[in-house]
Amino acid sequence: MHTGKRNIHKIASRGRVFTITDFVLGSSSEKDEVQEGDISIYGGMAICTCTKGAFSFSINGKNYELSQGQVFTFLPRQTIKVISRSSDFFGQILVFPIDFMPDYLSPINYEVVFRMIENPVLSVSPETMHSILQMHSLIVENYTSKEKAYKEEIVKAMLLAVVLEVGSEYAKHQQTRLPAVKNRKEELTEEFITLLLTHYKTGHHVAFYAEKMSITPKYLSAAVKEVIGLGALDCINEVVIAKVKSSLRNSQRTVLQISEEFNFPNPSFFGRYFKQHTGVTPLQYRSHNQ
Repeated sequence: MHTGKRNIHKIASRGRVFTITDFVLGSSSEKDEVQEGDISIYGGMAICTCTKGAFSFSINGKNYELSQGQVFTFLPRQTIKVISRSSDFFGQILVFPIDFMPDYLSPINYEVVFRMIENPVLSVSPETMHSILQMHSLIVENYTSKEKAYKEEIVKAMLLAVVLEVGSEYAKHQQTRLPAVKNRKEELTEEFITLLLTHYKTGHHVAFYAEKMSITPKYLSAAVKEVIGLGALDCINEVVIAKVKSSLRNSQRTVLQISEEFNFPNPSFFGRYFKQHTGVTPLQYRSHNQ
């Protein structure tokens, strides 16, 4: 792993679009990092805690405010428009690639994920906030240590604890609220995500899922885009790449075997696909992450 801002790479001049290669730890004391404009995170998700002041932003035209005692979960490839921040705003952010999450979390609690999409800002108890901040501090302490053995494994384990802590809060809030009345596009999006996390090894095209759902690919893409702000094909590529990365890091299977496992036509096509979405070949990714 590498550290800090070096892992936030600007890849577009319009707004601020970042791709995440490893962990990024920071706080709002770096005032230049939270300015008005658009911010996207490609390849990762973020958890931001607010301990003072307020921060206003919008996602897909919906306005939100993060204030003291709240947690903001920023899912992959969403775009937020920064509206304003109070002069005393202070928060801590942890950004990480989704493929660092262990495979046993999938399929995950889909309902919790959709609640994160529906309401990315969540009020938590002082005890939960203290727990998240404490784990954040431990992650920073271990991540910046130069001598600790197995520090990457330790950091990943604590990262998982943070994710589970936040997910637990969403699950708790879900149990105490009335069932949400979903519109047709929300229902289709949930069905699509459920199918995707089941068939990602064979379904690499929107038409594959549209056929199973008895709708047109165009309508499916439009529905998913409206609900989560990300096209259906982007969702497919996000999941496939995350799972391939996990296989490259955590298994001894050859590139040919992984290509066949994920039903690519041949290793050459697989290599081009992977490099298109990551900027490196499968072998280059494996050599830097094992």
